[in-house]
Amino acid sequence: MPGKAAKVVITERQQEVLLMMSRSVTISFHLRQLARIILLGFSHLQAVSDHGP
Repeated sequence: MPGKAAKVVITERQQEVLLMMSRSVTISFHLRQLARIILLGFSHLQAVSDHGP
């Protein structure tokens, strides 16, 4: 289904918190994995936007 995706922005503070969560040993594996997925998604978006379409 073609359409326009919503623009999602992540702040530096949110990125820091996600990074701490992804490295934490006191939270569940599921939350660590989710934090890593979000960080990877945003790092990919930043890489694409840095290089252009």
